[in-house]
Amino acid sequence: RNNRKVNMNIVEWSDEDYGSQKRRKKRQKKLIQKGKPADRMAHQLLMMRQRQFYSDCVVSFKRQGLSWVFLTDTDEYVVFNQVHEDDPTKMEEIGFARDILAKDNSTSATIKWEDMDPFQKERIKQSVQKVKKVEKDSFDSVGEGYLTLRQRLPDIGEQTVMDYIQRVKLQRDQQQYRDDSTTLLSLFEDDPCHIMPRLFHSSIEPSSEEISRVTVNVDKNENENIDDVLNPMNFDTLRYLHSVPKGAYDYNTFGKTALDVSHISEDDLTKFRGVHRPIELCRKAYTDVYYSQALLRVNHYLGSWEAYSAKADKRRTREKYDERSGLSAGVMYDAQPWLSAFVKNVGLKNARYLLQGVGDYSELSKVYAEAGSGDI
Repeated sequence: RNNRKVNMNIVEWSDEDYGSQKRRKKRQKKLIQKGKPADRMAHQLLMMRQRQFYSDCVVSFKRQGLSWVFLTDTDEYVVFNQVHEDDPTKMEEIGFARDILAKDNSTSATIKWEDMDPFQKERIKQSVQKVKKVEKDSFDSVGEGYLTLRQRLPDIGEQTVMDYIQRVKLQRDQQQYRDDSTTLLSLFEDDPCHIMPRLFHSSIEPSSEEISRVTVNVDKNENENIDDVLNPMNFDTLRYLHSVPKGAYDYNTFGKTALDVSHISEDDLTKFRGVHRPIELCRKAYTDVYYSQALLRVNHYLGSWEAYSAKADKRRTREKYDERSGLSAGVMYDAQPWLSAFVKNVGLKNARYLLQGVGDYSELSKVYAEAGSGDI
């Protein structure tokens, strides 16, 4: 539906709007015949439904004549990957890659070699050669070019990600940069599959000093109390600032992707593999994206226990949550300006309308409980 009040086009799909019910039932019948445990079968059916949903979704965007589609979850947010003092060094990033590529030396606390499927193992084996090449000669020259670009990135709130991509394209077309960065500026134009590293944020509560850095600037004529809706403590992106080591695989795991569907055939889009490496055109292996060479990243938030446990998923245990909730290798503030910019862009009245109910997971819990984990 088109909501003219806030100039947004919102489309809601039910099961009947994507995929094939007949195909799902056929797949379920095969799993039952193979004697798969109920929880394992439910998970496999869920993965199949997700792949079908993503495939039909990106095809729909292509048919509408759109371009970039970001494949992220509701607890993930795309931000500009600006340079920080605690960014990983070259040797640290190569070390991270060695950890997850070595067959007998996987240090991942999330997924180990023996738990990977054949496709994942094959991609990781192929990536070993890439890491060796990076160590030998390419990391320094490529890294310096990306460092220059990352230093030019705007702050959150100054531009949207799509505005930035359009500016990059314009600069490339006009050849405004005449150094080594010219080639790198073409990445959004020439590569229809853009892989972004993830950065996991734990649920350590902010100090009074940290939360005081968040400000919401509104028109002086506005007399409404903004604390109830726009209270920073209602938003994971403003409340949870502590993250794990940048570039490491543990907890960050595989990156997410953005697809320029205008440069991808509909046939390729229907052969959707998964969100981490959606289609064959995404040639980069899972591990073939270095934090220091990424212009965009995806902040992934654990959130509160209330939010984490709202989904009726047996894998989301209190033990797993507690293991991750207190992790911290530093504090990140660069996502905080978004709320003030959002209010300025849409106006306080529309902001309050769009954000009503934020931080309240009671209704979400009811939806998941009624549907069941296998149906979400």
